Amino acid sequence: MTDEVDPQDVDEVTTAVLTASRLLLAIAVRSLSSVPDVVTVPQFRMLVVMATRGESKLTALADDLGVNG
Repeated sequence: MTDEVDPQDVDEVTTAVLTASRLLLAIAVRSLSSVPDVVTVPQFRMLVVMATRGESKLTALADDLGVNG
């Protein structure tokens, strides 16, 4: 038995994850489009990060969102 990973399997899994991610983003955007412009997509993304990671400092949230420059 070997521990080698078939590169084709990695590519297929990567493609599947990217496809799922795009579909979930499309669902989120579609959901947001049905409500008034109360929450923007970036605000929604921030709320999702906050909901999944819990309390954190503002600098940690900025890091999670990739907005530190």
